[in-house]
Amino acid sequence: MALLNCIGIKSSHIPLRNNILWYNPPFSKNVNTNIGHRFLSLVDKHFPKDHKLRKIFSRNTIKISYSCMNNTKQIIDNHNKCILNSSKHGDETADNPVDKKSCNCRQKITCPLNGNCFNHQSSTKPPPHATTITPQKHTSG
Repeated sequence: MALLNCIGIKSSHIPLRNNILWYNPPFSKNVNTNIGHRFLSLVDKHFPKDHKLRKIFSRNTIKISYSCMNNTKQIIDNHNKCILNSSKHGDETADNPVDKKSCNCRQKITCPLNGNCFNHQSSTKPPPHATTITPQKHTSG
């Protein structure tokens, strides 16, 4: 059965997309072994031509690409930089009273303390929507 493609030329087959499996070992200059060649030789060894999974695992369906990753020092330095930057920003906002949050109610309009929940919690009385639970004594018999 002939099919027409977008420019009007008859084509006798539908191009199939191959499912490619990618193997991405991390790259390191310290490793002298050709990991890609060793991996493909293992694929050839364990999936011979008469194997039922050869259609999925063959040199035509498995591709190799080395991934370049940060070394441990770079990861730690980036993490420390993020922590130091967030603490610097935290110190700046602590000095500025405008940025302090004073209420954590879901609906600020219906706040029983007029938007001063955090200020009220520092006083000796509990807020009006707080409760105290006391155990009941059970009587037997």
